[in-house]
Amino acid sequence: MDDIPNYPLYHSTYSTYRLSPLYHGNTPLLDPTTLRTHSRRLLNTLKRDNLRGVHVALGNPLDNLNRTGNLEECIWNLIGDEASWRRARLVEHSTMDEASSAQTHTIPPNDARGIHIELRFEKQTYTSLLLRDPRSTSQTPGFTTLPLLLIRMPTTLRDLFIDYLSTAFDTRIAPMPLRPGFLTSSLENLLHNLSPPSPTETQTTQTLKTLHIQLTFPLLSPALKTLDISLSAADIPPFLSAGRALLSPEPPPSTTSPTPFDLALSHYLRHHLALTLAPNSVTVAKIVCPPLALSAEGKVKLSPSHPPSTETGAGDGDATSESQGAMDEFRTSLIREAERWEYGAGSEKGKRGVAVDAEAGARGTGGFMEAIRGKRGPVGEKDRVDGVDGKRESPPPPYEEVVRG
Repeated sequence: MDDIPNYPLYHSTYSTYRLSPLYHGNTPLLDPTTLRTHSRRLLNTLKRDNLRGVHVALGNPLDNLNRTGNLEECIWNLIGDEASWRRARLVEHSTMDEASSAQTHTIPPNDARGIHIELRFEKQTYTSLLLRDPRSTSQTPGFTTLPLLLIRMPTTLRDLFIDYLSTAFDTRIAPMPLRPGFLTSSLENLLHNLSPPSPTETQTTQTLKTLHIQLTFPLLSPALKTLDISLSAADIPPFLSAGRALLSPEPPPSTTSPTPFDLALSHYLRHHLALTLAPNSVTVAKIVCPPLALSAEGKVKLSPSHPPSTETGAGDGDATSESQGAMDEFRTSLIREAERWEYGAGSEKGKRGVAVDAEAGARGTGGFMEAIRGKRGPVGEKDRVDGVDGKRESPPPPYEEVVRG
């Protein structure tokens, strides 16, 4: 049905961030009651209606968002895959009862891909996603790992939202720029999934659109900031074929094996422009090849043209499967890219890339490393606020005041 809302990950431009594990004590984070509590706390924080139970007559931090109207709702929900999202929306459409459909289609925590957060204003809705790979089941007690944070909010609102997450979950949040190597490998995987094995010009035009690549020159020339390269759909298969022909049958074991796209692009730049792809001279900064758009500054947009549906024909089903497979593979790779920065240098996963300094993380998040080392005791009843485990530090979090009879 055309009126079913898009899957939240699609058709929006998100900024990418990485998170350290979120601390929540003995109360599971991926629980509807816990999510409703954080929904209410964040709503109160943004409205500045409640600060430790005392109304403070401060200026509204959302004054510069007045064009969007008043903040009406803050919703936290678990999010599953595209198929479960579509089933739930179909039930909502048929029953016209969101509450009953939500009860019927509650996502089991183990199957959840993350948390979907909506800030609904009168004229605009802003979105954030905290995502994980459900297949990664290893968890530290009292923590939930959601390494990838995607945000689509204006700057003022985004800063308030990040501050809430940092304080409520004792987590460290940092922007996640995308490496040039990640950009090119993501494009390579997309082309591999969407290109037929022996594509004709007609098939390629139907499957892939124009490819745009933007190069930057960090140290090569201050006057030359960017260079844009465009390939038509008909030029993409010959471009990749040339790259495959340049592949060495036995690449040196000490270096990362180049991809066909890397080789073809390097050969093109060297032959036609006398430029060489290198980290300090010429780098890939942006790639746009629908349904994927990426930039090195940490911007992501996914726009699949074939949403999951049970009413597609055989040909449409093949296109849907290819597009869906490409989106699933990219989402997993983006989450793994966020995980590269999450683990300490001594861990197995930390060896895959640059890791966050553990001690710096401890200084940035207060009690994060103490909790990992077991210095926090069990959360007692006095630390529990509306069913959610709070921190043991005094005073309690500045989002609600414990009211005792």
